Amino acid sequence: MQLPRVVNLGESIVLESVIADCSMSKQALSKILGTSRPTIWRYDEIAYWAVPDYKQDYPELPKEQWLIRKSKRDRQVHLSPYQIWVISAIQICFKHYHRESPVKTYIEKNSYVFSRARYEARLRQLAKEIKTA
Repeated sequence: MQLPRVVNLGESIVLESVIADCSMSKQALSKILGTSRPTIWRYDEIAYWAVPDYKQDYPELPKEQWLIRKSKRDRQVHLSPYQIWVISAIQICFKHYHRESPVKTYIEKNSYVFSRARYEARLRQLAKEIKTA
């Protein structure tokens, strides 16, 4: 008899998150993840405020534009592959917790799961798996 494998949420996030080979719009990502564009914008907002590495990927607008828009970040730019990975990880959290408050709490307590270093480690792991296949 084989015992079931126990996987924690952090492992699930790393294993199941979307890995993209190029940047893409939020609308394109919504189609890939099978969700609405407003949901992607909501996940993007959560990631922007809760994941420091995610926030650093946003280019800043010129000062005259951010004074008008009341935001320093350019929300119209395409998401980087790392940002795509984070948003898909947040979607996995929502599938588990179903509500925003526990998702934010999980991200705050387990920020390393959403870090650029964890993303890059996953890319290296996938590259090794491809080489040995």
